[in-house]
Amino acid sequence: MIKEKLVSALIGTLFFVVFQPFGISYFDICQKIIIACGLFVIAFVSCLACEYIIRYVLRMPFDVGRGPSYMMKRGIVFQICNIFILTILLSLYFHFFVSNEEVDNHLSVENCLSMFVACLGACFFIGLYWRNVYWKRHYAKQLEEAQLLNGVLMERARTLSDSLSTGATDADIITENPVDLITLEGSTKESVSLHLCDFLFAESEGNYVCIHYAEASEHKQSLVRPTIKDAVAILCIKSHVMQCHRAYIGNLSHVASVESRSSGIGLKLHHCDIVIPVSKSYVNEVKERIKNPR
Repeated sequence: MIKEKLVSALIGTLFFVVFQPFGISYFDICQKIIIACGLFVIAFVSCLACEYIIRYVLRMPFDVGRGPSYMMKRGIVFQICNIFILTILLSLYFHFFVSNEEVDNHLSVENCLSMFVACLGACFFIGLYWRNVYWKRHYAKQLEEAQLLNGVLMERARTLSDSLSTGATDADIITENPVDLITLEGSTKESVSLHLCDFLFAESEGNYVCIHYAEASEHKQSLVRPTIKDAVAILCIKSHVMQCHRAYIGNLSHVASVESRSSGIGLKLHHCDIVIPVSKSYVNEVKERIKNPR
């Protein structure tokens, strides 16, 4: 945390050094170095104060595991707090230490408003930098987890290689009992009956649900008219079949590989080579069921 606050303070200091607002350009090089050191110390103190307020007063802990959306929200709150604290501290700093006969930075409404705008610009660059950092960290973590899941799937495939060589899939072995026959029907005459082990995934399409399944190792699909909620109640009777997105239900025993995405993960399925999305609200449960099938 200290390292990150030092980086933020450095970015804020560089903003003032590069743009040299408030007559900084009128000072000689030695004075500029001293001013920059003061700016760095104030920016660092402001970042520490904001961290304390965000963490202990507003109860928003620093937790990258909560995802980029949470970190972005936390970052916005942090920068809003930082802008006001920086404006106050820097206005006082410039009033006492960065004013002379040529440069008037004494406290005034106009100078305080100008300082607020300058701090807004500095905090914008700080927030932009950390937004990119957290997105990269999150994506790297997603990629690492996807590789781990793919390792689990490959090991499972090797264990079941004899069965897979005959055209069976994990689903055939997990669901050897052929009595798992399900029927989906809706408000119209259309209906589809299939063994759960042949089910690949279901996708909501307007008022209909498209059922994708394997028949003699060929990808087929049927359109029926239950709601996605009704389809969940009918299909998710086994732990390896679950809703993974507001518009998708997937059979995890047919997952061939896992793809990493910034918004979550995608599941590539056997027989159809289609990648179905997994939304953030389901991603942890999907990962757990892939690792530990029941």
